[in-house]
Amino acid sequence: MIGFIPERYARSNHHLIDKISLIYGDITHDHGMDAIVSTIGPDLNPTGALNQSILAAAGHELDSFMLENIYKPKNGDVFSVPGFNLPVDNVVYTVIKPWEDSLNSEDRDLLRCYRRPMKMAVRMGWKKIAFPALGTGTKSFPIKRAARLGVQAILQRISPEIDDVYIICNRKDTFAAFRERLKQLNWRG
Repeated sequence: MIGFIPERYARSNHHLIDKISLIYGDITHDHGMDAIVSTIGPDLNPTGALNQSILAAAGHELDSFMLENIYKPKNGDVFSVPGFNLPVDNVVYTVIKPWEDSLNSEDRDLLRCYRRPMKMAVRMGWKKIAFPALGTGTKSFPIKRAARLGVQAILQRISPEIDDVYIICNRKDTFAAFRERLKQLNWRG
């Protein structure tokens, strides 16, 4: 399989798997997070239901802040912006192109979308971070593949400094895929 990363690497922090919680709901609601994560394209256009929900909850100050402070982001870039009217202080955006055919390093790119915010959380002293099912909306990543890669990347970067990592899915199919993947790794959630 192209882009396959051996399971042994995903298990490097397997003992911390119970720091992961899976929730069916809306990531923009108050879950007591320090930061929430979303993806955005290199053009900074907030397409997709998740980004529209974040923008609606945060207010137009978020859009203005991004346009004034972020210049020509590249695929793989990660940046944190204030949450403005959201019930969270930080929104972390990861820049990623849409999935095409798995021959163009999309797996690596999606792994980065999870790894880099996890690294940022440790650096910023955040204790609780929430991810949606990154890439499964307008970026069109296959759902089971996205779940496998997302869980793998979180486990690779989770550390004792982070108290909780939430995966918050707003669709039943993504929730089921993440739950199945976590259960395969003996998650007790």
